[in-house]
Amino acid sequence: MPCSLPERYGMDTWSTMMDTAVHSYIIYQKPLDEITMDDQSEFFLLTNTLNNILQSVNNATEAILQESKNISEYVVFSLQLLLIVVSGSLAISFVIIFPVATQVDQNKDELLKHFMLIDRDDVKKQLDKCRFFLTNMHDKDINSWQQNGQGMEEMDIEGN
Repeated sequence: MPCSLPERYGMDTWSTMMDTAVHSYIIYQKPLDEITMDDQSEFFLLTNTLNNILQSVNNATEAILQESKNISEYVVFSLQLLLIVVSGSLAISFVIIFPVATQVDQNKDELLKHFMLIDRDDVKKQLDKCRFFLTNMHDKDINSWQQNGQGMEEMDIEGN
């Protein structure tokens, strides 16, 4: 088994990295109950490993939080844009619908005026013709109606 890591190195960087790799492999091979923090090399390697893991977890957490914030900002921007588009569409619809509704209301009033110009006697004549049709022709068979000779000519004579 190699000796513990020295407190100071008098060798080059490559040799130090190799020595660290050998000690890491030895720690990897040990059962958990034999790993202690009393040995300087084990303490150094485990502390650095745990610090690296903690730093990686912190970086990943920060990345997730930043991405969540970006998504939230994008959703807020999209909803604001949608609200602006809907408000604009609604305003344009009002600009189009109100003049049309006003014109329809005016046309309705004009149509009602035309109905008021119809003579009451004309309406009564048309009503009598409709009653005659419903009582005499509607309930009977069309062929029997034509055979009897009663028709619109008779109604015109009576109606006028």
